[in-house]
Amino acid sequence: MSKEERMKLSAVHAFTIIELTLVIAVIGIMAAVGMNYFPSAQIKARDTQRMSDIKNYANALEVYYVANDGTYPSANDDLDQICTSGFQNAECPVDPQGTSYQYYAVNGGSEYFIYSELEGVGGATKYYIICSNGLVGEIESDPGTNSTCPLP
Repeated sequence: MSKEERMKLSAVHAFTIIELTLVIAVIGIMAAVGMNYFPSAQIKARDTQRMSDIKNYANALEVYYVANDGTYPSANDDLDQICTSGFQNAECPVDPQGTSYQYYAVNGGSEYFIYSELEGVGGATKYYIICSNGLVGEIESDPGTNSTCPLP
């Protein structure tokens, strides 16, 4: 093979430094743009996990209600404390950032509401609540100050 043929073959299969630099720059820009969306996706995922955990606790509380002659736990406490001492064969999920889910007994244990603070995207503090009467929703004021289900 002559020198001219070898040069033709090597020139056909190579990238220039400009092409490589351009590809690296585009990948860098895409990564930088994607990183701006990542924290909000993490917040939404943690809030979704909180909502799921609260629903699981509500189901465990209904099992407790049936097993204990129509009463819920009467102590106002962190749900993980109630779960470990009162629920049989139940998993006790923990908030994704380690804070406790809250439980409030109402009317001497005949009703309850449970809640967790959501991180949310946008700055306003919101609380996700499930009440024993079946109401589920979000409010902006701290529900721990209520003596009944804080949802309308």
